[in-house]
Amino acid sequence: MPGSSARERAAQSDGCWTLETLKAYIESMFEAQERLNQQRFEALRDTSAAAMLAATTAVTKAEAATEKRLENVNEFRNTLSDQQRNLMPRSEFEALEKALTFRLDALDRQLEAHRAERNGMRGGWAMAIGAVGFVLTVLTIIALVTAYFK
Repeated sequence: MPGSSARERAAQSDGCWTLETLKAYIESMFEAQERLNQQRFEALRDTSAAAMLAATTAVTKAEAATEKRLENVNEFRNTLSDQQRNLMPRSEFEALEKALTFRLDALDRQLEAHRAERNGMRGGWAMAIGAVGFVLTVLTIIALVTAYFK
């Protein structure tokens, strides 16, 4: 009976185990175990392949994120280098500011001296005009008095 299992063949032969039935039973047990192991190995291989694919994807994403971060860091570093190259150091600014303040103070002193001189000249012209006016008035009075008494 080719399609029957070892147990069925043993049960058909009066319930007694013979070497042939025992061998057939053990072989069927080995084959069942072998099929079970094969299914486990295939499942394990599929699971391992999926895990390996997920790990590869994760590593690729991590590498891309790291590369992006490093690009940002390099961009920031370049920005700082540009600032360092283009911006004036504090000590240089302070020296320049001190020199400009000194020049501005000198110009303020010159302007004040010029204003004082102009004010003095105005005052001098005013006095001169006043003196000329006074002299003319006195001469006019003298001319009127001499003309009256003549």
